[in-house]
Amino acid sequence: MKVGVLTSSRADFGIYRPLLKLWLTDPEISFEIIAFGQHLLHSFGNTVDEIEGEGFVVNHKIYTEYVSDTPHGIALSFASTLKEFVTFWNNNQFDFVFALGDRYEMAAAVQAGIPFQIRFAHLHAGEKTMGAIDEIYRHQITLASDLHFVSIKKYEERVHQITEKTSTTCVTGAIGLENLKSIKLLNSEEFFEKWEIDLTIPTLFFIVHPETKNYSDNITNAEVIKEACIELVKDYQIVVSLPNSDTNGSIYREMWNKLGNEFPHIKLIEHFGSQSFFSCMKLSKLIIGNSSSSILEAASFQKYALNLGSRQLGRETGENVVHLPFDKTEIILATHKFSKIEFLGRNMYEMENGVQRISQKLKQSIS
Repeated sequence: MKVGVLTSSRADFGIYRPLLKLWLTDPEISFEIIAFGQHLLHSFGNTVDEIEGEGFVVNHKIYTEYVSDTPHGIALSFASTLKEFVTFWNNNQFDFVFALGDRYEMAAAVQAGIPFQIRFAHLHAGEKTMGAIDEIYRHQITLASDLHFVSIKKYEERVHQITEKTSTTCVTGAIGLENLKSIKLLNSEEFFEKWEIDLTIPTLFFIVHPETKNYSDNITNAEVIKEACIELVKDYQIVVSLPNSDTNGSIYREMWNKLGNEFPHIKLIEHFGSQSFFSCMKLSKLIIGNSSSSILEAASFQKYALNLGSRQLGRETGENVVHLPFDKTEIILATHKFSKIEFLGRNMYEMENGVQRISQKLKQSIS
């Protein structure tokens, strides 16, 4: 069985990793990695190098145009990605092609494959993020796919509603969490040696992306984050994972760069890699932002997460997730409260043998 794996960013490859490692040992499945989008951009860290650094072969590199993070620029980038993949699908065949999540680049690659009747398999289908246009891209990918792998039962029901089919789904949990079984996390000394960031200091881990439906709100939201951090940095070190190429992401990048230059205890990281990202999450006192990673992963480290604004509105969350508006006072008060306590519950997105379930469903669909 020949399987294609579409990966456009640092985030989705980290989720794929446990599945790809399983396939390396499976004589029935051969896979080819198709890297494009942010992976191949110097401004986002050339993260394709990380894939190859782990020993994986990147079989295909699809270079697409990245114009800007304005609505006009995102639309042009979408068009460029779609155009490049028209040629790619015309020249390459697979039994199945895996697409993950809800990025606009991923949706463009999938849309280009529809006339070629490419059989797509969608990971993290059925989820909901009402504050982001990713909601639309995700459901586009779902409708174009023949298989759907969902992280919890409720998302399976949503896929049934979208596709009007009930035989295409499989509940797997959030398979990115399976990285925690195989990746040796760094302790504070090792983390300092690699990044020169001392996580023995009480640390807040910020992961903030723009809200892409009400994108005009991002100027105000970034100002709130800035004002809150100016107060919080008096008591905490702040580590920032910089945002991706969503609409108006540069607003946050500019804000963080100014703060980083002004305050030595605000540390900015373009790309951590999975090992360091999870290590930072484990060693920090609190996760703050609006990233899906804090919702899916923080509970596995017994951490609370402050989820800001409406980007993740509608996504199912565990008891460790505290929902807040972009409000300086509320962010500061909640930070002081939840940074001092440990979450003792379970992660609702953890499930045993998720990657094995994917492989089994895939083989059943071919046979």
